[in-house]
Amino acid sequence: MPSRISPAAAVGLPLLLLLCSAIVPSTTAAANRDVDVTVAEVEHIGISMNGGRMRRLKNDHKKKKADTEASETVEAEAAEAVKRHFEKQKMKKKKKKDKAEEEEEEEETGTAAGTADVDVDVDVDVDVDEDEDEDPAKSVDVDVDVDVDEDVDEDEDEDPAKSPSASPIANANPIPVTPRRIKVIHIGDSYSSGSGFDANDRSWHGPKWCFRNHKAWGERAIERVRESTGLGSHIIDYSNHACHGAFVEHITTSYTQTANCAHGDGDIDYTSKAVWVWNKGITCEHTMRPQIVNVQQDVDVVLMTLGGNDAGFKDIVIACFVPWLPNKKYATCKLAVNHGLRYLNWNYESELITVFEQVTSRMKPGSKLLFNAYPNIATDKDIDEHRLLRELCRVVLVVQKKAIEHVNTMLKKDERGVEIILIDGQVEEFEGHEAETRSFTANPDGWFRELAFVNYGIAQDVLAQLYHPNSLGHIGWGRGIAVELESVIREILAVPAGTQDVQELVNKPVQMAMLVDTSMLSDLKESHLPVWLDQISSISSDHQVAIITFGCHGEGSTLIEQDFTNNVQELTDALNDVDEQVHTNCQSGLLAGLWRTLASESLAWYEDADKSVWVITNRQPMIEVSSDGYIEPEFNRHHDDIIKESNRLNADLTFVWDGSDEDQPEVFEVLSHGTGGEVTRMDRVGKKLEKSIKAPFARIEPPSIGVIGEAVTLDARGSYDPQDKGIAAFHWDFGDGSTAKTKDGLVQHVYESSYNGYVRVDVKTHDGNVSRAWQYVVVNKGGTNSLDLCDPDNQVAVEELGIEVTSGDSVSLKFNGFEQQCDAEEGDDANAGGKGDGRGQSKKKDHKKRKSGLRK
Repeated sequence: MPSRISPAAAVGLPLLLLLCSAIVPSTTAAANRDVDVTVAEVEHIGISMNGGRMRRLKNDHKKKKADTEASETVEAEAAEAVKRHFEKQKMKKKKKKDKAEEEEEEEETGTAAGTADVDVDVDVDVDVDEDEDEDPAKSVDVDVDVDVDEDVDEDEDEDPAKSPSASPIANANPIPVTPRRIKVIHIGDSYSSGSGFDANDRSWHGPKWCFRNHKAWGERAIERVRESTGLGSHIIDYSNHACHGAFVEHITTSYTQTANCAHGDGDIDYTSKAVWVWNKGITCEHTMRPQIVNVQQDVDVVLMTLGGNDAGFKDIVIACFVPWLPNKKYATCKLAVNHGLRYLNWNYESELITVFEQVTSRMKPGSKLLFNAYPNIATDKDIDEHRLLRELCRVVLVVQKKAIEHVNTMLKKDERGVEIILIDGQVEEFEGHEAETRSFTANPDGWFRELAFVNYGIAQDVLAQLYHPNSLGHIGWGRGIAVELESVIREILAVPAGTQDVQELVNKPVQMAMLVDTSMLSDLKESHLPVWLDQISSISSDHQVAIITFGCHGEGSTLIEQDFTNNVQELTDALNDVDEQVHTNCQSGLLAGLWRTLASESLAWYEDADKSVWVITNRQPMIEVSSDGYIEPEFNRHHDDIIKESNRLNADLTFVWDGSDEDQPEVFEVLSHGTGGEVTRMDRVGKKLEKSIKAPFARIEPPSIGVIGEAVTLDARGSYDPQDKGIAAFHWDFGDGSTAKTKDGLVQHVYESSYNGYVRVDVKTHDGNVSRAWQYVVVNKGGTNSLDLCDPDNQVAVEELGIEVTSGDSVSLKFNGFEQQCDAEEGDDANAGGKGDGRGQSKKKDHKKRKSGLRK
């Protein structure tokens, strides 16, 4: 791994120190890997658009918007004209038939009777030219040319409007009878996550430091494919798990990220804990799961970009694009590029091959990995720095091709039909739209977010996105990848899902965690569990079961005997290796067992699986009833904690009680009701298992972030019925006392005050089956998921991080002996709050200085 360079050391000039006074790149590959131009070191550099250019762009945008509205009117009038034509033909035909019956004549001499064969030629020219921060979909020029050629056939009784040639898409392939579910997973670095948009854009989601955006090229491509002819009946499920700053190793290993504390309950990709950092005070350390865990056995397509950070993207951008003095710029840029080339020649190919092998080994037969090449970042002008950067991109592409060819050779021998496809069309798409390297300039037709002017006090989340595709870049990239993606999906749909027997099984990913009381092991081993496992296998084509045992309270006996697997023999062997607990006159540690099952990192829960926990017991749990619910002594968890963790995971809790009805613990009803599960008896488990597997899959898209008083969009269109009975309705509970019912999975809701909590949707099919899903929603004044440690509304969430909150004339925070005071000014974020001096004393940070600085 090449060492990181220090442009500051290379230049060593006062101007450099003024512009980038805090640039201290790490000298090791493993340390401080917050890259992708996170520019955490740059304290006072920002960008601002030229005022005149901004006004011109806004005026152009207004004009184009007006033109668009006029064009849409023309298009609507053309469509209405075609409709009137059909209706006119239909009326003429009816009159003529009536006349024929009255006069009993054999010949007809009228005109325009019969079915009209109409060829509709719709020519749509779309020209997008807008500011990168505007919504591109709102600025299009549409020219509509509608030619209607009429051919009258008097002998045909068919309704003209239903004629196959009456639609521009009439000759397309017919829609398959049986809808299929296509699952697309997006992993990789910032060029996949969505970096490059305006910091105030409302489409951000997920961990703030990952810079995931719903308008990124991946999601734009998916929307195009969903609208494609013949694919509308299929369910194309897409989720983005890419993260800004990801290195190659982060696909397969976990890593930590120190950043502002966040409302993270709704995100399965990371866990958080409070820490004290000497130059930040109390903040949070987030542990990101390996991205590969999202590649499951039901994935059809994986999208990916990877490797730029390992090649030193941050150092290259700082050396080649940040405005240094001209006579020093080329040498610094060349040094950074050479470091990148060294990594590409020595390590990149082997590291890519390792990742490709691990990812493809988890993919199902016939699935495809679409690996996207990086577009050129610099124009093809005859400039030394541009030649360097374009050569670097050329080498990156060459190495990527070699790695893919190597792995594809091995995959062909495997004969599973898995394939890696290199998508490099965006290199051509971006030609002429690349960035400029000259100081204080930007490509007026650029598709990158460029550093054109210097300003002070700009937020780091803007700096972090420099030299990533802007909104126009994501549009162009999405347009290109949509063609390739649609082709791959059509290829997958053309191949049968399997043998006839397999097609009859329920095709829904299912994960069931069996939390078994050790006092019941003997009975389960001999009879019940083998029957249940066989039943699950006979119903589901994609299932996994885990075995966890729990015993007496206080013994710490919750053990994961077997992680999720579909191998019946492995599950049986795991049970046989567990000794039955002899003494049964104790109370069980139920809540501790549930928490370990739901929150343990040792269990590989999948995000897009239908998840459930089946608690099998015949004895009373050690539970105490407090004024606000149920708690387990010596275990610092309330029953609400269990419900929240279950909601976060989207797993329902079902309790199998083998005792008498009158002895059934009340806490079972509370926990099952709060998670969408139920309480049942041992002899009814078989029917309940079948019902659970055949129920619809409910899902709300990843975390929603909203602004008070503005509509928050919630999307459950990824829900589906594996039995193809069709979804009848979506019942929404927004958590603020409001509810709604919709026929499709898209709904908007306005929160009148701040809200941090769960939204619930119940998905009901036409045959009466119901499933439930939750999603965490954060609504506040700023529309951010950052957790303000000083906001009284967040006190519960802050205390859950182990931070003690003291209120009075001012709010103070205590953690591990360190204390800091919250600023009195309203709306300030305490995540960037006072520094500790190492002895637990606080130093109040100046408000104005903090506002002008860069936040991590």
